[in-house]
Amino acid sequence: MRRARSAGLLTGLPDAYGRGRIIGDYRRVALYGVDYLIEERRRDKDNFKGDATDEVIRRREEFSEQIRALEQMKSMASKYGFDISHPATTAQEAFQWLYFAYLAAVKENNGAAMSLGKNTNFLDIYLERDFERGLLDEKGAQELVDQFVIKLRLVRHLRTPEYDELFAGDPTWVTESIGGMGEDGRTLVSKTAYRFLNTLINIDTSPEPNMTVLWSEDLPRPFKDYCSKLSIITDSIQYENDDLLRPIYGDDCAIACCVSAMRIGKEMQFFGARANLVKALL
Repeated sequence: MRRARSAGLLTGLPDAYGRGRIIGDYRRVALYGVDYLIEERRRDKDNFKGDATDEVIRRREEFSEQIRALEQMKSMASKYGFDISHPATTAQEAFQWLYFAYLAAVKENNGAAMSLGKNTNFLDIYLERDFERGLLDEKGAQELVDQFVIKLRLVRHLRTPEYDELFAGDPTWVTESIGGMGEDGRTLVSKTAYRFLNTLINIDTSPEPNMTVLWSEDLPRPFKDYCSKLSIITDSIQYENDDLLRPIYGDDCAIACCVSAMRIGKEMQFFGARANLVKALL
């Protein structure tokens, strides 16, 4: 392996790349509030009993770490003046609570592929409810999306010189997966899917967040036309084949980093080297 590395057949990734690709289910903080999540984890720990095997010890330690992390997240948000112990009650809080969960993750993991997940439908529910309550109009909804995307564009990591030698432009791969179809045949395109893509017009283009459309033959034609139009104008939309991903990962999957699909909050990928295929062929 050392000879292969020395010959340039394999290029090791720097430690700052992180331990792998993972997508946390950041929606849970907005949906349940942190106190409920802590209570559920305490219950999991209390119920996970048995002989002091490696598995039991490891799982109980993981539960303790997760409880501690949730408490730290709540403390972090309080320093910004927000109480995320309870579920989000408005669309603005849903955006804020979701962002705090993601912010905690990127503060804790100084890696690269910290993707956001699949949030447009989730946030759309809160927006529609605020429309019905008379708390919000379309201009306000788009402003919330724009401000959220601006926050995601500001994410930066402290990185080693080795990292910058491998990747130019300080990428973070904050990927938001948009669209796709449900396993029940319904489209997962919502108004907020349009709002997220519309940020490419409102606040101009940027590598972050990576707007990835989960493309299906069955997507609504107006959405296909809109994506095509924005692709021509901005050249800033990535596409993944939802018809291939859905049978493997289900309809609650998202893209981590550039092209890697996984179930949100349930999987991660480990990796540590890249192969130089041209040199390998030689």
